[in-house]
Amino acid sequence: KDKNLSHVIINERRNRRATKFLVERAPHQFGSAEQFERSLRQPLGPDWNTALVHNKAIQKPVVVKAGKMIDPIEPPKAHAKAGKNLNKHASLPKAPSAVKA
Repeated sequence: KDKNLSHVIINERRNRRATKFLVERAPHQFGSAEQFERSLRQPLGPDWNTALVHNKAIQKPVVVKAGKMIDPIEPPKAHAKAGKNLNKHASLPKAPSAVKA
């Protein structure tokens, strides 16, 4: 739509410096590239959203206080049957549950 404007110069050459910022395919939570691009267009700033929506959008998914012990990741049960020595930290005490916000 801008090509008919006299004061607009359109450069269609490939910018090699910008290619490192391009995404090859949409992340797994998006069904298509259009959904991904639509999510990028939605502003997250407090100027465009209410304070509650802004804080929820930028909030970390899990909050753990500094110094808290976090349990190691457990292998899936199918893999645990195949090799019994996968969980080397079985004798360590369990950490208290992480605080979810």
